[in-house]
Amino acid sequence: VIGKAAPPALELSWLANKSEIDTQTGTLVIIFWELWCPHCKREVPVLDALYQEYHPKGLQMIGLTRMSRSISSSDLKDFITEEKVTYPIAKTGSATGQYFSVRGIPDAVVVHNGTVVWKGNPKALPTAKIAEWVGE
Repeated sequence: VIGKAAPPALELSWLANKSEIDTQTGTLVIIFWELWCPHCKREVPVLDALYQEYHPKGLQMIGLTRMSRSISSSDLKDFITEEKVTYPIAKTGSATGQYFSVRGIPDAVVVHNGTVVWKGNPKALPTAKIAEWVGE
């Protein structure tokens, strides 16, 4: 998937912190996660700290969920409020995960200027490269 062009738009249904997401310009971190996943939930504070540090420098981030296993919008919104998540969260369909070859969660993709430049577990996000991509 590295080197693949990002789609011009993502299939989104906003759940929290709605934002304009640009897949073609700048740096975008896409996190694939589910509320029932303990590994996903453990990464949320770390991802939020990364977002708060680099968003003022231009980093975009979005958490995408399919809200599987009977998770409700209310459950998700309660979690976002409790954890004080500041990055955008949206529901997406399976086509988005398939496009980015997501095989399991948590998973992350970094898109830089319209091209996928990194993919892996969110806990392995290359912070030094993110700083470089946002021009720090």
